[in-house]
Amino acid sequence: MKLDSKNSMRIFFTNAFFSLDRYEGARIHIEQLTKNLKDLGHEVWVPPTSPLSYGKKLSQNRLKRLMQIMRTDVFYMRIEGKVPKFYRYMKLPWRLLFNKPLVWEINAAPDLQFFGSAPASNNDIKATDGELQQWVRRVNVAICNTDGLAQYARDLGIKNSKRIELGSDSDLFSPQAKRVNGLVLPDKKLNVLWCGNSSIGWHDFDTILKAATKLRHRPSIRFYIIGSLPSMYNLPNNITVMENIPYKNMPSYMSAMDVGLAIYKDGRWSRYGVFSSPLKLFDYCASGLFVVASPIEQVRRCIVDKKNGFVIPFGDHEALAKCLVYIMKNKSKLEKIRHRARAIIVEYYNWQRVARETVETISTYCRYCDS
Repeated sequence: MKLDSKNSMRIFFTNAFFSLDRYEGARIHIEQLTKNLKDLGHEVWVPPTSPLSYGKKLSQNRLKRLMQIMRTDVFYMRIEGKVPKFYRYMKLPWRLLFNKPLVWEINAAPDLQFFGSAPASNNDIKATDGELQQWVRRVNVAICNTDGLAQYARDLGIKNSKRIELGSDSDLFSPQAKRVNGLVLPDKKLNVLWCGNSSIGWHDFDTILKAATKLRHRPSIRFYIIGSLPSMYNLPNNITVMENIPYKNMPSYMSAMDVGLAIYKDGRWSRYGVFSSPLKLFDYCASGLFVVASPIEQVRRCIVDKKNGFVIPFGDHEALAKCLVYIMKNKSKLEKIRHRARAIIVEYYNWQRVARETVETISTYCRYCDS
């Protein structure tokens, strides 16, 4: 069968797994990509135990499952900075029978898994790279969120790579999203949101905390945290911590806010800089918030300072505090910045485009397969 983006593909997503206990970036990415691939008319098959509701489940019966796998067109696998499980049908001698093109979606390098150590001398990082390199001859193309990850793919020895930046759902996230019942935020204050997991090494909550502490005597600026924080933090009284919110309810909270923070540590911990294509950045934009962000690669690609958001130096809490005061004093004059932020989501940084580019990439680098 010739793979063509205009024809229906049968994509076997070999490791479409995530925790149902909480919404994290991996889950959102998997669900949104699969949903939009399905909307384009393609089939996404997943293992029998996958929690993914949008995919077609392989049979529990071994013989039926093998027949279903043989009828798929391409194997699709997430790489998250560690060695995933490679099933027997991807190894010799079984792969001679299946002979399917293999696509890697690279979301992280092992530098993140071993955060805090020197990548050049870390034996665990070298070992992970080495195990992945044993598979690169089988990889037709690596789909990467950022240029940093595309460089990682090349360093592993993968011949073909394609940068596909992530996005948001502009129908779900919108300034007009109905606000959650019981959440009443004063319109005359600047309501500042940060969401995420502070235990992930590249997040820089310390800079946010220092800025909030500096602004604690300005009652016009309030901070709201959605996510997890370690208990060691002593928070000033201008910070409100909310419980973890289901992703489907996040638009109701974001539409009530004014500013969305995407603050990160600089990329010296990694061989590839801060290689994240952070979903909250795009959800903030879709919600029409003033985005205040650190200059990681993805931010530099889509945010132009004072045009569709604000970019501040890494680790500079003084600059962050000053920026928030500026927005507070000039909020009504800066409305065009909100509109421009949302426009980049509607026009480009959306899941429909991600799915479309994914299919086009597969069809370009995986021309033929067995039917």
